Amino acid sequence: MNLKSIYTIENLSELASEDLEFQQYAQLKSTEKYHVLEIFSNNKNESISNHDILYALNDGASSLLFNFDKEENYSQILKGIYADLIPISCNYIGDNPNLFLNNWKKSWEKNNLNYSNWEGSFNVKMSPEQTAKFSLQLPKNVRSCCIDLAESSNLSLNDKLSFIYSTMVEMLQYASKYNLYNRFQVNWVIADEQIESIAALRAVRVLWAKAIKKYGVNVSDYPLWICGYTSLPKDYGNDPLNSLIFTSIQLLSASLGGVDECYNSSLEKDINEPRHYARHQSLVMLNETNIFVEKDSTKGSFAIEYLTHYLSKNAIS
Repeated sequence: MNLKSIYTIENLSELASEDLEFQQYAQLKSTEKYHVLEIFSNNKNESISNHDILYALNDGASSLLFNFDKEENYSQILKGIYADLIPISCNYIGDNPNLFLNNWKKSWEKNNLNYSNWEGSFNVKMSPEQTAKFSLQLPKNVRSCCIDLAESSNLSLNDKLSFIYSTMVEMLQYASKYNLYNRFQVNWVIADEQIESIAALRAVRVLWAKAIKKYGVNVSDYPLWICGYTSLPKDYGNDPLNSLIFTSIQLLSASLGGVDECYNSSLEKDINEPRHYARHQSLVMLNETNIFVEKDSTKGSFAIEYLTHYLSKNAIS
């Protein structure tokens, strides 16, 4: 994308009053807090460690994501965790989500946790119609209409946004029947190109506003949740610590773009305590940059606002 050719004052006329109306939703977040996300996965040889979870929470993590591809002792996983006070998400990779949900609910009860207060997401491979019906079994603050770009990572930026918008439109056809407008989440991998990444994240919220407004609901009542992920560079030279620079830029893009939570990728595994470094890198961004003093730090930036308009317009067309 040739940025120099589109960041010109002559393009100002393209920002029609209708688009300016939707620009106000570019930073309409689900939460005023930026959550430091930590991910835990099980595999054939190893279960998720409750000790590791508690350590991560004491070390700065403020939201959790569990990847389950086999049965676990869910009660042990949640032991000592105030699961009804922090966002907890689950990616279920199995063929019996109803059984999982039943066992997951029992684990909350065994730990004296209020299951109805569960806030987070539950992601399982289903058709949009099946997802909407399954969502009715979940607590009201659990997002189940998740749009994941993992399968479309090789697409161009415009194509990624087009994919997100078309998926939103398809899911809303079924979710709207059950008033599930608050159940949507987009998972976004942050790129190295800072300006485009910030504008793309803002464009996602603009696309959501345009998609949901067709159903006659107040957009402000149903903000979209965006979960961001940083990624390590393919080549960091002769020092793994160089990747700190790349992920710092991506974290800055994520925060300025308005993600609700973000997972920061670890340094190479030969570095001691890689997750400790990654979490504290996020905490520095959160607590020492003052970015979050303003609700929309990029508002008034012509370059960002025009590129937001440009990307959202092209995604729909």
